[in-house]
Amino acid sequence: MMKQLMIALSLSAALSALPTALAANTGLEISTLSYQPIYTEASWQTLRVPLTQLGGVLPSDLTLSAAGLPTGITVTLTAAGLDGADAVLTVDVERATTSAGVNANTTLTLSSGGNALVNLNVPVIGVAVQTSGE
Repeated sequence: MMKQLMIALSLSAALSALPTALAANTGLEISTLSYQPIYTEASWQTLRVPLTQLGGVLPSDLTLSAAGLPTGITVTLTAAGLDGADAVLTVDVERATTSAGVNANTTLTLSSGGNALVNLNVPVIGVAVQTSGE
């Protein structure tokens, strides 16, 4: 278990040095912000986004979509609030199975009214968990 924890921490450090991914060419100017990793099986994680990236306000219909995740991994926006000049987004990261590790560079897109507002470049990490039968 300690070895798996060290691997996860090493992956976290390595991913924090990755360059920011380019935003998709949609004809709109969409900012891409880079973040520290979020982890699977954790529902208490938050991402801070400057309100300037959301048009100066926290939209009541804010949605989150994810690209670049392996099959069976989901990131869900569970709450959004304000803290000064930032939106604080609570996300839930889940996966269908823990038999394989996760190390994905993911683009989370925040949208309102069907329009993309900002892309968040967020690594998603999870360690493999072996059951006693393996």
